[in-house]
Amino acid sequence: LIHGFDGYQTAAMREASNQGSLSASGSVIRKALKSLEAFKWVDKSEDGKGRILSKQGRKDLDRIAADLRSTAAPAEL
Repeated sequence: LIHGFDGYQTAAMREASNQGSLSASGSVIRKALKSLEAFKWVDKSEDGKGRILSKQGRKDLDRIAADLRSTAAPAEL
């Protein structure tokens, strides 16, 4: 489920990084979710308390990831 975005960072991420983080405004998040709904990538959850990744969204993201994986140069360690 994609619930309210409280700043895009988990507690572990905040502890690992001393750099500041900014929360996105609700308007930006709302518009982004509406765009994703227009692409049929997310649907409203059945309980009405969030959004879930749709089958079409998962399929498209898997295809994009596979394309990136096949074209990306191997990472050097």
